[in-house]
Amino acid sequence: MEAIDRGQLRWDDLVTASDHAAEKGGSQVFLEENEQMTVRDMVKCVTVSSANDCAAALAEAVAGSESAFVELMNRRAEELGMTGTHFANCTGLDDEAGADVHYTTARDIAVMSRELLSHPEIRQWMDTIRSGEFGLSNTNKLVRFYPDSTGLKTGYTSSAGYCMSASAEREGMELIAAVMHCGSSTDRFESAKSLLEYGFSNFTLVDPAGEEEIPRTEVELGKALWVQAVPMSAEPLLLERSAAASIRREIQVQPSVAAPVEPGQTLGTLRIYSGESLLDGGCKAISENSLDGPGFVKNGLHFPMESSKIKGTCTKHLRGDSTMIETDISNIWGSIDFSKLMSMEERLREAHASLADGTGAGNDFLGWYHLPSGTTEAELDAIAAAAKKIRKESQALVVIGIGGSYLGARAAIEFLNGTMHNESDPMKIYFAGNHLSTRALNDLADRLENVDFSINIVSKSGSTMETAVAARMFRWLLNRKYGVEKAKERIYVTTDPYKGKLRTLTQEEGYTNFPIPSNVGGRYSVFTACGLLPMAVAGIDIRAVMAGARKAEQELDVRSMENPTWLYAAARNMLYENGKKIEILCSYEPDFEYVGRWWQQLFGESEGKDGKGIFPACLQFTTDLHSMGQLIQQGERNMFETVVRFIPSGRELSIEIDWKNIDDLNYLAGKTVGYVEENAYEGVLQAHVDGGVPVIVLKCGEMNARTLGYMMYFFQLSCGISAYTLGVNPFNQPGVEDYKRNMMTNLGR
Repeated sequence: MEAIDRGQLRWDDLVTASDHAAEKGGSQVFLEENEQMTVRDMVKCVTVSSANDCAAALAEAVAGSESAFVELMNRRAEELGMTGTHFANCTGLDDEAGADVHYTTARDIAVMSRELLSHPEIRQWMDTIRSGEFGLSNTNKLVRFYPDSTGLKTGYTSSAGYCMSASAEREGMELIAAVMHCGSSTDRFESAKSLLEYGFSNFTLVDPAGEEEIPRTEVELGKALWVQAVPMSAEPLLLERSAAASIRREIQVQPSVAAPVEPGQTLGTLRIYSGESLLDGGCKAISENSLDGPGFVKNGLHFPMESSKIKGTCTKHLRGDSTMIETDISNIWGSIDFSKLMSMEERLREAHASLADGTGAGNDFLGWYHLPSGTTEAELDAIAAAAKKIRKESQALVVIGIGGSYLGARAAIEFLNGTMHNESDPMKIYFAGNHLSTRALNDLADRLENVDFSINIVSKSGSTMETAVAARMFRWLLNRKYGVEKAKERIYVTTDPYKGKLRTLTQEEGYTNFPIPSNVGGRYSVFTACGLLPMAVAGIDIRAVMAGARKAEQELDVRSMENPTWLYAAARNMLYENGKKIEILCSYEPDFEYVGRWWQQLFGESEGKDGKGIFPACLQFTTDLHSMGQLIQQGERNMFETVVRFIPSGRELSIEIDWKNIDDLNYLAGKTVGYVEENAYEGVLQAHVDGGVPVIVLKCGEMNARTLGYMMYFFQLSCGISAYTLGVNPFNQPGVEDYKRNMMTNLGR
């Protein structure tokens, strides 16, 4: 920031990442060697996401090398009076060479934070985060949970523990709380919050001049008859509230002065007393250099707290700091409070551990948990080869399945290729076996009459009625069209690798087949061939999908409230306990519709049992506001919303001017449809929150294959954690067998 102030760097300068910067570990934005980024974007990445690669690149841009920049850091720390600090690198990483002499104190962190906050651009980044900037996520949860928060940063290393420099402003007074070596993330936030509350409760700012009128001074032989004296310093005094209550001022001003009068010339004295005690220094603050011991500092005043010198700085963050999804729960506080939410941390930790360690109910269906990292290149190659063959030989693929056997695939295809993909893509993807409609089956058969097609039968058992009926029908159509032997080459099966009727049929007929691992349930199977084969046939980059899922598997393993899945699961359970029995998942993107249906089955089947469970509903905004908006706004207050947001399309549509203006829309001329959508979103959000509907916002970045993979794994993990927190088995569905038994009885089986 100081290099920018002195003109050494400019905000729009391009900085080139070296191999040294690109190889930095920890929190990062994954710079590639020789990649260029503006100073503005790099500073933002460092400020918001603790991007170590950007920090190293900026260090090299300022000083030529990281080591030279570290020398500048230590020199500046000495100038600021940071006597308990020595820097060994620019990132705070404690696994680098020389990190054993990398240390600081809470006091020094506070001093550094105060200096940093003197740069208004830092506050701009903080405000940008809080108003909903996509792409980067700040893990300082106080900016959302603590209404007066203005920043600043969290940090973690194994040596330093959970650290934080938190700033907050109330009634014109801004305080900084620095805490280090906390045992948990919750302890960090609660400790910082307690320090801030202590400061706000016990101290206040006092105007040196107060409301007393300072007498004017007459000017002898001057052009003006008098001059108004003002306090030499307008800086307020930070005092204990008890002392502020007994403040009195003693003002002595010269009655007259001879011209000329220079700006800043002394005309009198202003003494401020608390009781009978003269406040030392008047309007000036005590120098922080005279202080010792860590604490938090404002205007030079210091409040000590017990701590010790800790190795490692607060600049390195947890792995979850740069997650692709941010869970914003700032619009639910009318229904739950911060302390109750944070009290759920142990329950969430136990739930997450039950999934990771395989100790919870239904642990024989946890194959999905490490599926992204466990899927081999050979498996992906086999799926890609089959997809290539289908695309070469066919103009259409019919995916035959129901529930998790088709919802994930359809969700992915429509999310990435659009709901109207069959109107433009040469390869058509149709879905059957998810209903028992004679009309729909006949309509699809008619469409395929003069089309070369293949089928993909997806069923773990092969005994699900809807799928089995459709599979038999389309196998018969293929046999009639191509003959029995040729038809076999167009039938692809995804099923259990060892058992089931469909496995038996597959082995007998010799169909090309892919396994659904025995320890993966249908609604958690999107990252198996269930989802990946139809995606690949649709032209989707399945490796990018899996890369996003692997990133989620890695990043979302953080065991603290900094994990966005924990926040989502905690908020859902707290709202449910407070009478919010319906969750409405909504997005402003029509292509998200089937992701919503996939989510609906995931959470509905996983949580709806033992007399418990949130009812999951899906709506598309703004479309469904014209049918369900009234109920949401003024119906029974038993619901909450989860809104999924994405970065606006790079292909904008502008509203053109119309000189007739019959539709009265010229006030929007030159604006984009995205601008209208954003304002609609903000208006709906405010209306629903004001109407008593809590709103969780999930900010998911761009609509691409990596985001899809990340988002689907996010929902799967959130669901498992949420269900265990609720106290139910996320992996069984005993209730669905009841209607199946009745149906089979009616059919004479």
